[in-house]
Amino acid sequence: MHPQEEGEQGIPLLEYWQLALRRKWHILSVVILVVLPTAVHVSTLTPLYRAATTLLIEQKKNKLVSIEDIYRPDTNSQTYMQTQFELMTSRHLVEEVVRQERLNLVPEFNASKRAAKRGWLSRNWVPEGLRLFLFKPDAPGETSEGEEYDEDRFAALVKTVTGQISVAPVRNSQLVNVSFVSEDPVLAARVSTAIAQTYIDQQLEARLKMTQHASNWLMERLKGLRVALEESESKLQEYREETGLLSSGQKEGGVKDSIEGQQLSSNNNLWLQAQTKRMEAEINFDRLKTMAKQYADRLEDMPLNDNQLVISHKKEMQRIEFSLHELSTRYGPKHPKIIAQQSDLQQIKRKITEEIQRTIATMGNDLAVLTEQEEKAFQQLTSQKDRLQDYQSKAFKLGILEREVTTNRELYDMFLRRFKETGVSEGMEPGDARIVDPAEPPKASFYPDKKRIMSLAGMGGVVLGFLLVLLLEYLDQAIQSTTQLERLPMRLPILATVPMLRAVRTQKIPLEMMMIHQTKSIFSETIRELRTSILSMDATRNNQVLMVTSTLPSEGKTTLAINLAFAFVQTGARVLLLEADLRKPRFARIFSLSNTKGVLFFLMEEQEPDFDPSRLRDALDGEGDMRADWLEQEMAHFYGLHVLHAGMIAPFPTEILSSRKWLRMLEMLKKRYDRIIIDSPPVLAVADSRIVGRQADGVILVVGAGKVSRDMVSESIKHLQRSGVPILGYVLNSVSQKKHGYKYGYGYGYGYGYGYGYGYGAPEGDGNKTGT
Repeated sequence: MHPQEEGEQGIPLLEYWQLALRRKWHILSVVILVVLPTAVHVSTLTPLYRAATTLLIEQKKNKLVSIEDIYRPDTNSQTYMQTQFELMTSRHLVEEVVRQERLNLVPEFNASKRAAKRGWLSRNWVPEGLRLFLFKPDAPGETSEGEEYDEDRFAALVKTVTGQISVAPVRNSQLVNVSFVSEDPVLAARVSTAIAQTYIDQQLEARLKMTQHASNWLMERLKGLRVALEESESKLQEYREETGLLSSGQKEGGVKDSIEGQQLSSNNNLWLQAQTKRMEAEINFDRLKTMAKQYADRLEDMPLNDNQLVISHKKEMQRIEFSLHELSTRYGPKHPKIIAQQSDLQQIKRKITEEIQRTIATMGNDLAVLTEQEEKAFQQLTSQKDRLQDYQSKAFKLGILEREVTTNRELYDMFLRRFKETGVSEGMEPGDARIVDPAEPPKASFYPDKKRIMSLAGMGGVVLGFLLVLLLEYLDQAIQSTTQLERLPMRLPILATVPMLRAVRTQKIPLEMMMIHQTKSIFSETIRELRTSILSMDATRNNQVLMVTSTLPSEGKTTLAINLAFAFVQTGARVLLLEADLRKPRFARIFSLSNTKGVLFFLMEEQEPDFDPSRLRDALDGEGDMRADWLEQEMAHFYGLHVLHAGMIAPFPTEILSSRKWLRMLEMLKKRYDRIIIDSPPVLAVADSRIVGRQADGVILVVGAGKVSRDMVSESIKHLQRSGVPILGYVLNSVSQKKHGYKYGYGYGYGYGYGYGYGYGAPEGDGNKTGT
């Protein structure tokens, strides 16, 4: 499985699971490498305790104008609550708490009073040169009981304490939790309560100061409001005398309900109507002028459908033209009737032209009249608008003055009333906050959360391990599963998946004879599955001659070809197993046959094994008789299977496989056998398989799992397709049962591992493991 291939078929969860099982030891190793150091580190961490005090910040309804309103926003707003949270951690409040609780003398904040820390990173074990790099400097505020505060150290101590304070609201309530974190649970509870109480005290003190300051401010403000009220009343009276208006008279609905507004609306409608009539007349006039220019020499043809007189003349003209046309068919051009009709036609055309010209002139006069009417209506509208705007301006200014007087009077009365109330209520209102639950020393630490840290370390190790496995899988380009075969660019069917079986020493069963001696094994079942796939293809195509090949040596094609041949024999068919691997023949060793006779001996017409190689081409191209009876007598027979091995190593394999006698031999054999299975050399090793493939009805490409890359298989397919070889599909061979999760339930297996040498005189394999 490779990550870059996921886009084609979505997320292959099953492949991920199989990958994790296949490489579980890699993942487990990474998990151990992550969890062990984390466990050691967690064991050395100092436990921390958190104590919380619960505050109630009460929300009060403010009066219209109160002393608090001047300085404080609405307590219902979220902004107000956030401001209170910030005040609880403000520098001024924390400084007060530090002084009250004398935190500068607490060992947690005073390194001189703290016991030396020991652990796997104890500073006593580290050289002095590395201490400043590995450990934080001593905590600020290291002063003895009799020492004065140093400003810098005190500021650093305040900053440290502030960092250990947290304020959090209780959801859907007015409660707030004020927490403090410390190494000492008793100190955590004491400081948390001190922070809450100091906040309440500072709030009450601030409110008293605000009330006193507000009283002074109100007194000064009342003086200014009294002067402003007197000035606004004086300006209102002067303006009334100047304009003669007693009141602004503005109501909701405005000027539209007044007489001036109605007149303005009427004039505006008249102007719009005049403008519309003028525009319509102008459009019609421009249209007639344009048409008149188009029909300048023949106005009688101009379409004018809105003039009844012109329409009547045109009907008369059409009648005369029709009559003239009928007369012209009987009389000549100088006949009196023809001349009379032509005269009538010219006269009626003049009438049409004169009427059109008169219509255009009339429309021009009408347009001039409408334009003049529009201008007069616009002048009346402008005059009425100026009068109305002058009236509105005066009324608007008068209204402003009236509202100013009213506002100043109301504001003055309100401030005067509140000033009288302030003397009675000054300093009597309680604070907004109070302590609901004082903090208690916590019984258990919240840090370090060992379960959570170890769980995260374990999950992180699993993730890192899986990422490492993905990287290893990405770097491994070998084909391991059927999914990778299906994702190759050449979409070919997968005919069977053959498991990797390891030989059982006690039984010593040859792997090539599994179909004979282990008929119920999973290996035999997969071979029968391959046979069934081929038989199902016989319905649409003839697969009498089948070639079995592979991309590279040691992928198991020979073992697969032999067992497939035995599988077809079990169906009652007459089957021939033909060895076309003339460079590296193996059938003689597998079936214990003589190397002196075989395909090559037969093609050379029973020549001696040490004959002159220069005679080979002449012998292969000859037209001698094919001795089929002798050939069948020389074949080996194993459990009903006929085997024709290669014989001696061929000097020119390519020439032999493409020779006339080879083709004639195949044709002869096809007449005698129901099925011919050909074992050919690998595709990328030599060109022999491409030659034999063109002679076969179908080719099976064996792919050894983990032995060949995707690019190599794709290249093999390209070679075969360019040569016109009919490929039936893949057989994924030697698939690991444990690696890929195949549960076959059998203990037999086979593997392929000997080298494959090609060329004249190449030696045979060592025979340690079977299959090519």
